[in-house]
Amino acid sequence: MIHSFANQYFAQYIRAKLVYDAPTKRLEEMQHQYFGEWKDTLGALSIGKIPQHNDTSFKAQIDADGYIFLDGVGYEWHNVIRVLFERKEWKITSIQPIFSQLPSDTAHFPLLDPVKEYRDFDGLIHKHYQYPRTIFEELEILEQIVERIHQWHKDKPIWIVSDHGSTAFARKGGQDL
Repeated sequence: MIHSFANQYFAQYIRAKLVYDAPTKRLEEMQHQYFGEWKDTLGALSIGKIPQHNDTSFKAQIDADGYIFLDGVGYEWHNVIRVLFERKEWKITSIQPIFSQLPSDTAHFPLLDPVKEYRDFDGLIHKHYQYPRTIFEELEILEQIVERIHQWHKDKPIWIVSDHGSTAFARKGGQDL
C-alpha cells in the first residue's frame, strides 16, 4: 500500500517540480490524503510492514553486501538513479522507499560504516534554489555519482542508501511561486 502511494506521490511531485515549479492541487490533495491515513501508516510501521533504516533485518542485509551512502538523495530520485545504472547495464534487484527516523538529518543517520559516501548532492540542496538550473545541476551530480559507483563497484552486489530527500518547494523559502 505505502509503496504504491509513494510511487504515485513522487510522480505527482516530480511533475509539479518540473512543469509548474510549484505544488499542484493534486499534489496537495495527496498530502492531505496521506495525513488523513497517518494512523494506518503508523500502525504499519509499528508492526514492521514498512522498512526503516534502523530495522535489524534491513541492517543485516546491508551489512552482508555493504552499502554506499548518498547524502540527501531521497526516494524522489529513484527512477533517475535506476535509469542511470541500467544504462551502464547494472541489474537492479530492488528499489523501495524506507522511512527515516526523525530527525532525518545526516548526523542522526543510524547506519554506520558505508563502503563509500557521496555528499555532493546534499551540498547542492543547501544552496539557493533556482528553477530550472538547479534541476539540471542535480541531474549532473547524480550522473557523476553513478559513474563513480560504476567504476569502483560494478562487479559486486551493493546497496545504495540515503538518509533523507529534499523538496524543491521547501528549499525555495520565501521566494514567490
